[in-house]
Amino acid sequence: MDDKESKIKVICLGDNEAEFSKFDPTSYQYFATNDIFTSSDNQDASNNEAKLAELLESWAKDKQLRDVPVALGEIKQFNNEPDLFKQLVRHTVIYNERNRLSVEYSALLELAAAVPVDFQDANSIKVVLKYVIFGRQNGFRLAPDSLEVANQFNGLIERQGRISVTATADFNKQKGHQVFTVKMTNYLPKDSYWDFIPEVDVEGELSLDDVYFKIFLIREGSLEVIDQQIVTNKELAAGYIFYSGETTVYLATALYVKGGKGTVRLGQIHVRKSHLRQGKMILGGTSVDDSQQNVAGEILTYFNPGDFKPPLNVYFSGYRTLEGFEGQRMMHGMGSPFLLIADSRLEGGAFYMGNPELEHKVVDIIKKTAQKLGFKHNQIVMSGLSMGTFASLYYAADIRPAAVIVGKPLVNIGDVALNERINRPEGFPTALDVLMNTVGEVNQAAAQKLNERFWTKFNEGMLQQTKFFISYMENDDYDLNAFPQLYEQLKARYPNIQIIHRGFIGRHNDDTAGIVTAFFRHYDFVLSHEFGRIMKKGGD
Repeated sequence: MDDKESKIKVICLGDNEAEFSKFDPTSYQYFATNDIFTSSDNQDASNNEAKLAELLESWAKDKQLRDVPVALGEIKQFNNEPDLFKQLVRHTVIYNERNRLSVEYSALLELAAAVPVDFQDANSIKVVLKYVIFGRQNGFRLAPDSLEVANQFNGLIERQGRISVTATADFNKQKGHQVFTVKMTNYLPKDSYWDFIPEVDVEGELSLDDVYFKIFLIREGSLEVIDQQIVTNKELAAGYIFYSGETTVYLATALYVKGGKGTVRLGQIHVRKSHLRQGKMILGGTSVDDSQQNVAGEILTYFNPGDFKPPLNVYFSGYRTLEGFEGQRMMHGMGSPFLLIADSRLEGGAFYMGNPELEHKVVDIIKKTAQKLGFKHNQIVMSGLSMGTFASLYYAADIRPAAVIVGKPLVNIGDVALNERINRPEGFPTALDVLMNTVGEVNQAAAQKLNERFWTKFNEGMLQQTKFFISYMENDDYDLNAFPQLYEQLKARYPNIQIIHRGFIGRHNDDTAGIVTAFFRHYDFVLSHEFGRIMKKGGD
């Protein structure tokens, strides 16, 4: 790693007494304390705002400084002028937990996903800067097809595509009670913390307390186990975090059952670089979970308040085998508040469908996020590409947004699955897992049922005031009928509805660059014509 990359980087505002002074100068960069906000209470607030705006602008223009965390210390104006500091939500913020904060400023820091730290404890500051605050998302899935059945297990094994693997037995009779192990193919860098999140469920006489995991850390380039950890259900429920150690290691894990009769089901095992409970995948990231389904039951969410001005841009990630969110930089570049939603289920997402409880939670978080900002439903924009288009259109029926902006729409997910046999062999087998996971079967009747699920919900929505912006592939080998059906259904119900569309020649993935360009143009049109904004160009 480059020496500069390993140094602690921070800018401190308003606290000359912070323990940053104890940092070795060779271990930090760009440290600066600024006390322009620490003068008397009578200081002109507009002058403060101008100086803060000037500082923020200079940081944003400096590529070495714009991503540096901002540390907020004892600043008298915090409680008097919280609007001054709304500009800081575009930065990673830590603040002195000893500050006496007003209700308004506490709410602002929460919206900014700011991290509390004791500025009088140099070690706490270092832990936050070294382990909690990092920019790039990092994580991976251990898929069911990477599992190996333990040699001593002699019960019944059943595999459900790439969704899960189940083991049924009288575990009282299983020697050693080891059931599965995961192939040793993933390595973790030294000196890092990781979240361990397995998807596991049980049936019969078993309870989750009967199941536990072992984590093995194996020295790189050898077979030496240098650390072994036992992880119980209680620890998993609290959120299990483990440390990689002082050397690069390979990760291996195994599932055990203490005893009892029944079935244990194991889906994906998520391993994510940890923010030490300050966010999932990125600072401030959260999730909504399906309490009825532990396997394939998590959808990730992240909110950034931007400049607090309409609209709220909701962006659903597309199919993504990497852990985490899609589109953060892109939506950040638009300037307005945004909500990212990512489907972490199956190999790369399950099209945001689930039990009624899970779908209600997705709708609820969109509505509650808008309420935090004081926005109405017609100040929300729903958007997504490919898999994300399904959710944008599906949940539009509940939200009634100002606009829906989509590229490469997919709505007949049953057809997407059936096309795997002839039209697109082995092109997107996850569609078959989605069909099995959602309907419980893989056949033509199940596919039709899945198609109808979308259209039933979509046609129940009152969307006459929603504008639709659609870029699509004219020879789409995933869902050829998506755009024609959307156009016909909407025009049949609302003859005067506005549908702005553009078609591109080719199959689903033949012109992603053209689709993305059209997507940006459609966003630019909505932000400028509907909300009087000029879109800032960004990229993911």
